This record gives sequence, C-alpha cells and structure tokens, in this order.
Amino acid sequence: MKKNNKIRRVVYSPVVADLFHYGHLQSLKFANSKGDYHICGVLTDKAASFYKKNLISKFEERKEIISNLTFIDRVITQKNKDPTANLKKIHEEFKNAEIVLVHGDDWRTITGEKFIKQINGNVVTHPYYTGLSDINIIKKFLEKYQGKFKTLEEFTSYFDLKNFTYYNPRRINETMFSSKADTLNYLRKNITRSKIEETFVFTVLDWEEEREEILSQIQKLFSPKKIVVRSSTVDEDASDSSMAGCFHSELDVGSNKK
Repeated sequence: MKKNNKIRRVVYSPVVADLFHYGHLQSLKFANSKGDYHICGVLTDKAASFYKKNLISKFEERKEIISNLTFIDRVITQKNKDPTANLKKIHEEFKNAEIVLVHGDDWRTITGEKFIKQINGNVVTHPYYTGLSDINIIKKFLEKYQGKFKTLEEFTSYFDLKNFTYYNPRRINETMFSSKADTLNYLRKNITRSKIEETFVFTVLDWEEEREEILSQIQKLFSPKKIVVRSSTVDEDASDSSMAGCFHSELDVGSNKK
C-alpha cells in the first residue's frame, strides 16, 4: 500500500452490486482508472433499499465479491444511501489528496456531490450499462425456463392494471413484488367484491430527487379530489409477521396543494 502522503487522487465508488455482472465490473474498472487509490463502498441492505426494494444477495455476500477484486485497494461499508459520511472520513485520512466520487449516470441527483464540491474534489460519471441488469437477467431465465410466464411482457402485463400509476416504473419493475403497493396492485386484478381506488406510487428516492414533478403529476391525476397518503415498505408485512397499524396514513389531503 502506498503511504498516504504519496497518494494524489483517491477514488470512491459506492456500489450495491446485487447479482454482480459485467456492467458492475466495467463501472468499477472505470472508477479505478480515475485515481491512484481506489476505495469502494458497498451499501448495506438497508441503504440499498432506497434503490431496490428486494435484494437477492445479502450484504456479506456482495461485499465478499467486491473484496476479491484485486484492482480495488480497499472495500468499506456504506451505511446510508448518501456516501458523505464515508467521504468525510476519507478526506480526513488523505488530507493532501483530491477526492474523486465516481457514480453511474443513470441518476439525476448524485448523493455526496455537495460535499465533494465543498472540498474541491471531483465528480465523475460512468455510462450506465444497459446490456445486463436485474430485469434482463430475469428475462434470460424466463426465456430459458419455459414456465407460467413465457415472456417478460407476459410477466409484467400480469401486474399491469388500470388506475395504478407508478411514478418511476423502471425502478419499481426491476425488483420483485412485496410491498403494500405491490400487494394492492396484485389484488386489483383478483378481487371481485371490493374496490381499490386509483393509486399513484413513488419511492423515497423519487421524492428527494423530483419532488416538484411528483406533486405536478398528483395534481393532474387527482385534482380537485381529496387523497390519502399511505406508507408502502417491505418492512410492513411478511409471510410470518405483520406490522399493520405501525405506519402513519394521512387522510383528506388536498391534491391541489404543495
């Protein structure tokens, strides 16, 4: 390992790396080329839940994979979706080095960018690799194993219901089904004696990045009606437990108010 005073540029790359594939590898190799010391932060399962509702690989499994990539100098844990806490520690350790944050270009808002600018660091984006992704991997399995759903379109259309709007379907549809919103989505097609009202779904990350656009869409969909704002999280219900009533619902919210 180089001595800290010999390191001029430290690269930090946060990753989830679920179902590790070629795209992850290329992104990390790109990050590695942008400095002379590469630190990779693997998001915990809780931190990664802001990006993906259900992970297939556990944190320990994902971190073990990254730790075995020989071109990465150090692997650390990222406990929040925002890497700023880790960036501050790195900046303190490498006082004389430029800190470079490498992030995929598939997000409008890059968490950690504000701190990087404060310390005169640099943010570099890497093109999002679309050749392989969770949804494409699932598609390959569907093609290989001819079961109930023979195509991706048949699989997704099964849950494609009227009066049920996802603000960001790419983020939602790349994950498996488990939350309250997904349950209501599923039930809408199967119930005959009850009614599920028109529904609009967005994630916490969507809200933090594109609040004004979300509010605008809510106004278009529901104004001037009153709406109910409800929680939808994977922590609420499971096959062997329930947290019904533990999360707040806000009734009679004006859909035309900001």
